[in-house]
Amino acid sequence: MSSELERAACSAAWANATARELDTRHRAAARAFVDALAAAYANGAVVYAEFEVDLDAAVFAMAADPARWADAQLLERLWHLPGVARGIPRLGARRADVASYFELADLAEVGDFLEQAVRAGGAYSAPMVDTARSRTLGEAFARELMDAPDALVLIARSAWCEFFHDVAWDVTVVVLAPSRRQVKLLLATDVD
Repeated sequence: MSSELERAACSAAWANATARELDTRHRAAARAFVDALAAAYANGAVVYAEFEVDLDAAVFAMAADPARWADAQLLERLWHLPGVARGIPRLGARRADVASYFELADLAEVGDFLEQAVRAGGAYSAPMVDTARSRTLGEAFARELMDAPDALVLIARSAWCEFFHDVAWDVTVVVLAPSRRQVKLLLATDVD
């Protein structure tokens, strides 16, 4: 299929896609991490949500392919789904090149990224969480995020939409699990 045909097929699939927010109360590592991050990001906001996404299987598979995720228009289209828009406040205007803010990450990179966010995040002060605890929280949450065998993770370290304060502590993690038709999202921001 040509690139133009693929983009047209993706656009049609996204036009018919829906999302339903899932209950995350049973996610112990997520709760512990989000609570610690929220304490460190006291002047900002931390949001964690999981969604079941009804999207054409071929487009979902493309979105989870490390070589083709940008072609699936995931980061341009996901935020428009009504269920996601309700679950993640203040998405508002997004940068036109939103995909360029994200990079692929593996389990170790995600654990390190999360550990850094909870240890070094928040206002200019001593860390709210010590190094050993932040590493434990980050690694446990990374394993829980990536619990599907086909999980693909994208991370962003800067502001890409109105949710963020665009200071120094903007964090986004997007996890796709096509076999479960799930997307997991963590967004955090703070001011100094």
